[in-house]
Amino acid sequence: MKLNNLLNSSLFQIIFLSLMVLPFIILCFYNQPTPEDFVFGLETKKLGFLKAQEFFYNNWSGRFFSYAVLSLNAMLFVFIGGYKITTLLLMLVFFSTVYFFVSEFIKEKLNHKEIFLFSLSVIFLYLYKAPSVSEGFYWVTASVIYHLGFILICTFLIFYHKLTKHNAQRTTHNALSIVICSLSVIGISGSSEITGVLFLMILSIILIHNFYKERKISKELVLFGVIFVISFSIAILSSGNNLRASASFPNDHNFYYSVVNSFTLVFKKLLQWIFLSPLLPITIILIPLFNKISDSNTESGSRLFRIKPIYSLLLIPVFLFVQNFIVTWNTGTLHYGRTLNISYLTLLILWFYNVIVVLNFFKLKYKKENFRIPVTLNLSSYILIILFLYLSNNIKIAYSEVISGEAKRYNQEMNDRYEKIRNSNDENIKIDKIENVPQVFFLYDISEDPKNIYNIWYKEFFGKESIVLKNSEK
Repeated sequence: MKLNNLLNSSLFQIIFLSLMVLPFIILCFYNQPTPEDFVFGLETKKLGFLKAQEFFYNNWSGRFFSYAVLSLNAMLFVFIGGYKITTLLLMLVFFSTVYFFVSEFIKEKLNHKEIFLFSLSVIFLYLYKAPSVSEGFYWVTASVIYHLGFILICTFLIFYHKLTKHNAQRTTHNALSIVICSLSVIGISGSSEITGVLFLMILSIILIHNFYKERKISKELVLFGVIFVISFSIAILSSGNNLRASASFPNDHNFYYSVVNSFTLVFKKLLQWIFLSPLLPITIILIPLFNKISDSNTESGSRLFRIKPIYSLLLIPVFLFVQNFIVTWNTGTLHYGRTLNISYLTLLILWFYNVIVVLNFFKLKYKKENFRIPVTLNLSSYILIILFLYLSNNIKIAYSEVISGEAKRYNQEMNDRYEKIRNSNDENIKIDKIENVPQVFFLYDISEDPKNIYNIWYKEFFGKESIVLKNSEK
């Protein structure tokens, strides 16, 4: 009984999960930029902020919000040291957003410690199985384009929920919620195509639900819809997007290929993410919290989860298929870790939403108060989590790279490279290749070709005539 009390202790669970997150925070201090990260500062310094945005819009893509944030970051921080600060800030903002998002929808049912445990569980699962932690957290360009867009979707949903709760009261808080929602919509539209499409699906569901339940659509929803259509159109119709679309990739815009391979990918990923991760044991451990959230004796907050499970369960394959179809249709590939990260995050949120919906459904149907988990099943869940931690996973890799000193050596190797370049009086520099890049970090390094775009950005950043790898002449 004492063991079961310990295992069900929120404090014990929070400490355990916090230890799983710790190495990722430590690794921020060893992270280094990739050559592509330099271009935003270079263009902003050369052209000025507004002209740089015009350049990116016309020559790169319509991700106007992402590029503006990256340009501001390049202006505010000296890139080498500031890159680590940016990495850490983006990670902490992401973690905080998960907490506030979870809190907004269940704070009337759970206390602060329980909300923190729930959100920490989501973060743990994401870190454990994220398709690419390196592109999610340690490559600032990808983190801003994809994670920040997802953060803005959560921000919109938080403040839209606040707005619907107090819609009858025309207060300054209501006005503030409308402003924040509107700005979030603009930011989402200008972040990336995949977050834009994800938001379009969410907004469509809200519109359909409102019309079905209320037989009308609120003025605020019409406003957000109009803002989205205008801002997303501006992003999609950019000259930069047209240039990218003109480039041909194998199997891009192949409808049959995109449909078949997207279905196949979603099926494979669902099996991996559900059965080859601690998702199921974590779900079992959190059942006491889900019992509280799905408490059908109180009306507060329960309407959100009072839908038929058949509808809510369908959201998982539909959302994941559409997201991956968009990527496959545009690029002909299925293997961008940064886009799969968004799919995995979508699954985690919809998974826990469905768990609560299903519990709520069975409570109402069978007039059951709570679902109790046997001690043996609870203990087995912890054993399974420990076994999963022994398998190859992001958390194991992160701890290994911190404890072994591999991340520290990589950081020092990169710093030595910068010092050599800066201290050299030569205009044409040859540098050593970085042999061992920690798995958790992201590096598209320069090449042996001085005309390579990465080499060009590198030499412009350091103010040299050319920078190449040492083995460029054999």
